[in-house]
Amino acid sequence: MTLSQKIVVGASLAAAFLAIPATVGSAPANASVWDCYADVNTGENFATASCQSGFGYYRVRAECNSGSWPYTKTIYGPWIYRSSGQGGSPPSNAYGDPAACHVARASYETM
Repeated sequence: MTLSQKIVVGASLAAAFLAIPATVGSAPANASVWDCYADVNTGENFATASCQSGFGYYRVRAECNSGSWPYTKTIYGPWIYRSSGQGGSPPSNAYGDPAACHVARASYETM
């Protein structure tokens, strides 16, 4: 094997070894939910969120106002898993009364 052939083989092996961590270390694809909504029920003082399509985790995130410090809090409902092909999905609810606040806004988070 000539010197130039050894250099080509060595460079090819180095390139192959450098490419392995990028392939092996890549993160798996994330699940995704969509057709999500969040809403506030002011009469019963809670926020709710639900996702109607896809699969993965979601939860409600609510901004809550109170008369004492901290005047604005963020409260969360439980993480809910929606499976693929599931008809409806249960809501994630966050209640203002246990946190001694009034729910003002709602949004949702996905994981």
